[in-house]
Amino acid sequence: MLLFVGLGDPSAGGAYQAQLLPAFWRSIGGLLLNRAGANAVRRIIYFDGVGVTGEVLLVAGYVLVGTVVTLAASSHRRARGGRPGKTMTGSSPSPRTASPTQTA
Repeated sequence: MLLFVGLGDPSAGGAYQAQLLPAFWRSIGGLLLNRAGANAVRRIIYFDGVGVTGEVLLVAGYVLVGTVVTLAASSHRRARGGRPGKTMTGSSPSPRTASPTQTA
């Protein structure tokens, strides 16, 4: 969250063109989705979608990497014997019991 909001929004170039941003924001903005989204919207609205391929490829790359990481983590967890509802030590969480002071 910090990566995309804290760093992505100032470097997106939505309010100001990327050329007007300080060097740090210019350099990281091209790697994050925020600038890709701002540029894609700008190119679709003003330039009839010409040149939007780079932004679409960046978003597709993020989707592909996210899918691979999620599947790898799921596979790793299954290989270790982890199942939903189990803790990392393998024991089931204890059910909550009513305290002696509570009445039915």
